[in-house]
Amino acid sequence: MGGFFLDMLRMTLSDKGTLLRRKWCVIAPVGAGLVCGVVLWVVGPKVYESSSLIMAAEAATPLPFFGSSVSRRMSAIRDQIVDINNLVQLVDHLNLARELKTEKEYERLVLGLRKRITVRLRGPNLFRISYRGADPGEARAVVSVLDNMFIARHGGAFVVYKRPQLPRGAVAPNLFVLMVTGVFLGACAGIGLVLFLEYRDHRDL
Repeated sequence: MGGFFLDMLRMTLSDKGTLLRRKWCVIAPVGAGLVCGVVLWVVGPKVYESSSLIMAAEAATPLPFFGSSVSRRMSAIRDQIVDINNLVQLVDHLNLARELKTEKEYERLVLGLRKRITVRLRGPNLFRISYRGADPGEARAVVSVLDNMFIARHGGAFVVYKRPQLPRGAVAPNLFVLMVTGVFLGACAGIGLVLFLEYRDHRDL
């Protein structure tokens, strides 16, 4: 049976007449997939990202804090920024727990913040802090507070090279990805429908 369907697939794809005769079986699912992608983008929850760049004050000479190993640098920086005590101060400073009622909810909030904070190296003396969230104002505020706490902790050894900005648009969901995915799935469904119809016609002969 599997070999039969493979042969049918080769014949269908190589036979332009079959594809033209069944073209609406492919066009309709592709169109539906495209529309679904756009609808998901419109109604889906939006995610906003804000970021900053932090630079060592002595840019020409990497500080001992920036070791020779990239992974070690990133681990040391991230551990300081997403330290639980740091995040608790962040939550209190921005009053992010104002609607929470239990310790479990507070714990989930802190761990959620930790997962949405990203730290990436951008040079021997430069790294990027970014945060993704559902509110653009909150995203910028979170990064700004993280910047201030990190710089205060190191007594002026670092400076903010680029301050966080209010996001102009959402970074997710991605309209292009959703449209391409919808078209791909629609095309697969359309080709599957064509194969089924061809199989049914050949079986009845």
